[in-house]
Amino acid sequence: MKRRPRRPRGGVAPIPHRGILKIEALPYTPLDDAAVDAIHASALEILATTGIEMWNVEARAIIKECGGRVNEAAQRVWLDPGLVQQQISAAPETIAMKARDPNKNLTVGGQNIVFGAVGGSPFVSDLDKGRRYGTLDDLRRLNKLIHVSDVLALGGGHLIEPVDIPVSYRHLETTYCDITLTDKMPRATALGGIVARDIVTMMALVHAPAGATTDEAIAALVTTPVVMAVISVNSPLRYDGPMLEGLIELANHGQVPIITPFIMIGAMSPITLPAAIAQQHAEVLAGIVLAQCVNPGCPVIYGGFITPLDMQSGAVPFGTPEATWTLAAGAQMARHVGLPYRSSGALTTSQLPDAQAAYESLFNLWPAVMARTNVILQAAGWLDGGLVASFEKFMLDIELIERLFAVYRAPRVDTTALALDQIDAIGPGGHHLDSDYTRKRYRNAFFRSTLSSLAPHETWRDEGGLDAAQRANRAWKDKLSAYKPPPIDQGVVEALDAYKSRRIEQIMGAEGDTLSSR
Repeated sequence: MKRRPRRPRGGVAPIPHRGILKIEALPYTPLDDAAVDAIHASALEILATTGIEMWNVEARAIIKECGGRVNEAAQRVWLDPGLVQQQISAAPETIAMKARDPNKNLTVGGQNIVFGAVGGSPFVSDLDKGRRYGTLDDLRRLNKLIHVSDVLALGGGHLIEPVDIPVSYRHLETTYCDITLTDKMPRATALGGIVARDIVTMMALVHAPAGATTDEAIAALVTTPVVMAVISVNSPLRYDGPMLEGLIELANHGQVPIITPFIMIGAMSPITLPAAIAQQHAEVLAGIVLAQCVNPGCPVIYGGFITPLDMQSGAVPFGTPEATWTLAAGAQMARHVGLPYRSSGALTTSQLPDAQAAYESLFNLWPAVMARTNVILQAAGWLDGGLVASFEKFMLDIELIERLFAVYRAPRVDTTALALDQIDAIGPGGHHLDSDYTRKRYRNAFFRSTLSSLAPHETWRDEGGLDAAQRANRAWKDKLSAYKPPPIDQGVVEALDAYKSRRIEQIMGAEGDTLSSR
């Protein structure tokens, strides 16, 4: 497919920082060019022939006005190849995103990879209290851990479901935590137009120009992406109403939808891997078309989340070879249409932060990096198929990400690094331990783990004989004790407090009116 060059979307200057992993090596590509073309053509045929359901009147009207075909009774739309190609060519290849701390601005796309933590889990766990429903206090602790974890470039984003907060205004409390407890660029939830509008408004208050009204601040966001949110596709081939509302709201304000089908192969797609990729590609392209019809040039991220369904047990395994292949193939399809790509990271079905959790997580996380995934979500803390956000697993995953940064840290190859004079000076049979060359470099020469035990057995035993999970338990507590809240303008805090209080009062009042009318 021929693509015209596109300008980065966003009006900020990203500054490189440790949370951005830049991969200059060629990515892992399981598909050859002919396979990429065949999958893309198949997706276009799905959209033109089978179509896709959109359960929202406004979305269907927008598609119809853009040139798509619509059947209102079936709530289905069809998109011809020319329309798809025209619309997706408007989306930017890279996105310049603004954080509360300008030093943590991001460029999403290209060779850059950024990591975000777990999201949406109803339960939390730690070695002290076990598995339990999450609370607002747990959410705050996770936000603090994100803030002090250098390798996580993305902030919070409805990390867990705090069940002590009513669902109707839970998004207000979680967004407030995301904004105030860390100064990194946040994710958000966009489950419905009202939720997305509240979050856009709160982010506008954070980034409001001096003296601007709320409306003026919201209008200013159209050219400044400050938040991204996952838009889930109800596979196969269906967008539900709340997700479409959220997508439209984000696109209207120039914010970043991450359009992500969740496909269990064999249940929500045909059982072959190429068919699952073709279906995912079609579903994502439909969302991109809608976003561009709403706001031409709107930044958008191509999301992928495919895993096989275990046909013997009905379970959903993670970190499988099939998921690895589809993850990397999805990255190729995103690059084919010139868009940043999102996948998930440290996934596991294990109920404990154990060896199974480690090998499944690494088998998903490292391929995501090798495929040059631009946004890796669920990269820290995911446990038990995503039902649990684990504090110990969070720290173990951070260790994995830190090791990946070390692997891809490109050493400079020059005369000094090659050290031929040192090799000659020491000669055969000698050692380099006491050389000036070694003494000047040894402190920072190698990766140093903060979790692994390197002690002799007797020392390890005498210090408590802790396993990796127990050491991780200590580590997250140490991290929390070292947390210092990032500075924030008091006027911004007051504006957020006022807006949050006003909206909670409105929501509770509306709920009371509904109950009294029954």
